[in-house]
Amino acid sequence: MPGRKVAEGERREQLLRATYRVACRGGLDGVTARAVAEEAAVSPGLVFFHFGSKDALVAEMMRWLLGQVLVVVPPEGSAPASALEELQLLVTDQLSRIPEQRDTVELLLAGWFVGRQLALRAVISEAFENYRDGFLPVCTRVVAEATTAGAAVIGGAALVDAVLALIQGAAFSALRSPETFDPGALGATVTLLVHGAVAPGPPAA
Repeated sequence: MPGRKVAEGERREQLLRATYRVACRGGLDGVTARAVAEEAAVSPGLVFFHFGSKDALVAEMMRWLLGQVLVVVPPEGSAPASALEELQLLVTDQLSRIPEQRDTVELLLAGWFVGRQLALRAVISEAFENYRDGFLPVCTRVVAEATTAGAAVIGGAALVDAVLALIQGAAFSALRSPETFDPGALGATVTLLVHGAVAPGPPAA
């Protein structure tokens, strides 16, 4: 009796999930059409039908994965009292997700270093640009609030870069020393980050 026919989009996601599991076990070098087909319980020909090549399969897996992980989610609950508080909540939320994303961080590192072979650097760069854009509105509001308060500050784009440097550094730190990783403490440094970028404004006329 024939099985249920799977829609193309559903099948592609099934294969991308299988590719992720294979990569988590054996690294990106362990990804082959045969290994992914066995993981997904399909034929290797179906993997090639949907993706054409190993390089394309790995690139699409990384794009799919980062599209789920590098997402800026507004904080739930009552509205933050200020843009700075909202930014701190956003960053703390991102940091709190890192321990459960260990495999993803390792694949991201591997993808960057083999990117010349597999054209992954463009995929990773695009994902981080989108991630950066997710932080830009709130960082721009943080700068606007500080400016309104009479302070001279760096621009919103520069603040985003500092925030992303904190999150990326924290991700690598969590890989190296997971037992000492503290998302709450790191998130609290956002306030220090912002205050360090604020200088006294000119005296009132």
